[in-house]
Amino acid sequence: MNNVCREIFRAIFEGKWLKIEYKNLRGEITKYWIGIVNLYPKDRILDAYGFNIGLSLMQRYEKLYIDSILSAETVDGSYCERNEELIEDIEMNAEKYAELFSHSVNLKVLSYLEMCNKLDGTNYLTDFELINYLDRENIGQGKYELSEEQFKF
Repeated sequence: MNNVCREIFRAIFEGKWLKIEYKNLRGEITKYWIGIVNLYPKDRILDAYGFNIGLSLMQRYEKLYIDSILSAETVDGSYCERNEELIEDIEMNAEKYAELFSHSVNLKVLSYLEMCNKLDGTNYLTDFELINYLDRENIGQGKYELSEEQFKF
């Protein structure tokens, strides 16, 4: 399974937007964020709605050719409504989608392990800033009154 198909699979199952670079019939490369509505594996076509980044235009794209997608990446932190019928069809008729998603079971396990690894770390903040006129001597009994100038920031 190539990178584009893997990212399409992730976007469908995780309910995320897909950021793609697409080469159209005129040879122009366009960048989109798409939400996948349906997939036609026999024809290798996506039905999606999306945002054309260059034109700042949101519209429906009924025929996006998978082979014309140059690069694809799921957008972390995004949300796209999942097509439960499509997901069920992929799970029940794996042979129909085998050409696109040949190693989907391995991908699900790897995605799960990746998420576990992300959530396993200790959260911390590395960006900090000093507050003018605030030091240990100014804080008394756990309380500090801000001046008008400090409060504005």
